[in-house]
Amino acid sequence: MHGSGLKGAERERLKGADPRLRQRISVYVANANGVQPEAGVGGYLHGVKLNNLYDVAADPLGLVKQGGSANAWEARILDAGFDGYLNPKVLPTPQAVLLGPHSVKVDYLGQHTKLTPAEPRMSRDEDSDWQPDVFYGDVEKISDDDYNLDALKQDELDDEMGQRRTGRQELTVNPTTVRAAGIMMEAGAPLLDYRESGSGLLAAVRHEGSDYFFKVEPSGFSGEWAGIPDSPRGEFGSPLSLRGVSEAAARSYNQRAAASIVLHADGYDLLRQVDKKAADRIAKTWEALRGKEGAFEFEDPLPSIGKPGGFTSAAFVARAQQIADTMLAGKKHQFDVSGQGNMLNFALRDAVASDAQIELDDDGREKRIYLHAINLDRGSGAGKAFYQVAAQVAKDFGAKVMADPQGLTAVNTYRRTEQMLSAHLRGGSTMQPGYGQRVYGWEPGKSKAAERNNLIRLALAAARNAKELAPAADQLRYDPATGKFTIRGEDAEAHFKKT
Repeated sequence: MHGSGLKGAERERLKGADPRLRQRISVYVANANGVQPEAGVGGYLHGVKLNNLYDVAADPLGLVKQGGSANAWEARILDAGFDGYLNPKVLPTPQAVLLGPHSVKVDYLGQHTKLTPAEPRMSRDEDSDWQPDVFYGDVEKISDDDYNLDALKQDELDDEMGQRRTGRQELTVNPTTVRAAGIMMEAGAPLLDYRESGSGLLAAVRHEGSDYFFKVEPSGFSGEWAGIPDSPRGEFGSPLSLRGVSEAAARSYNQRAAASIVLHADGYDLLRQVDKKAADRIAKTWEALRGKEGAFEFEDPLPSIGKPGGFTSAAFVARAQQIADTMLAGKKHQFDVSGQGNMLNFALRDAVASDAQIELDDDGREKRIYLHAINLDRGSGAGKAFYQVAAQVAKDFGAKVMADPQGLTAVNTYRRTEQMLSAHLRGGSTMQPGYGQRVYGWEPGKSKAAERNNLIRLALAAARNAKELAPAADQLRYDPATGKFTIRGEDAEAHFKKT
């Protein structure tokens, strides 16, 4: 937590750092001159009691003297068992920094126009020689009505900090458990704490100042979560519903979604969950398969026409039609393409009111494409065909296919990853993953290294998905002599029919 009043110099240096360091709160420690805050930190005053802080000026354990970057010695402070550190030599007002996930009681003290000098209020304990008790000076009252304002602000603050009746669960992951879990990274998150709410169950959680709500209903809506935006156009809090699934399935989906919030925010990477040799083998295997005849269900289109003109110009509509006809030749589904405004419409031939759209969003800096396939018949396979054609259309126009702003349903978080893997093998990182797909560490660049790394991440995500959907797949073995798969010595096909 860097605060909203100022951006803070830490923001840049913490990119890619130890996830514990990204959760931080900096506070002022009153000295003989009171508190002299920087401009821009706001006009509301709060107090907090902090213990178990390391004095970096005295540096009794030599944690700072060992050298390295600020990130390095901050991590050493946490590893030594401290909750953060105190720097009494910062002028004009000493500062303390609380690192990592913590729940602390914060008191709202009112608004102020100035802070009067106050003796610093300190406490001693056996862990440190100098610990701040509170970080504020005396407050000058504004009016006799401050009591009501103070109570209101305290309520808001308590709600924000999750320290009163709201009972929000702080979302965290255990780095050691995440690392040990391999590609099943979500195992590092604690189970959601559900409470009865209406006709179902509700888990209220918080991460880095944002609230998320995960619901499980007994019927109809078997699960619903106010989720993460899957694209720059999405908004936090948009409901994503799971209809007609079991309570166990809804809980499982909610658990994965909650863990992904932390894993994305804290900068975890699927690629780092396997060793370099394994990652290299994955890439080489898929690259070899890509070169095999008949590897793709949908054929490659003709070479690009070069400069395409406007998105819905006659030339590019004709190119989009050419791509669809070439890739879907001899297939079940065929599309007729038309263009209007910033939309390309793909109408299924021989189908009534069944079409999909490709929408262009060009802000002058980046061309983004959004896909709308809600009107295609579910389970027909038309969506799969449309996504592959759309990815190639985006590549030809020099645009990125963004994730769905409304998020993806549970099954489509799996399907979309398979579609992306196929499109990536054919044409690179045209399609961008959404948060719900949990392709952690995705690199937006177009370098060869980024393209290869993203291929590995997609392959790992696909393998994880398969293990989630069919845990017994881990026990599959292939016998080259017979050309058959087995599970614990039993024919795999017979095993799955039976179970």
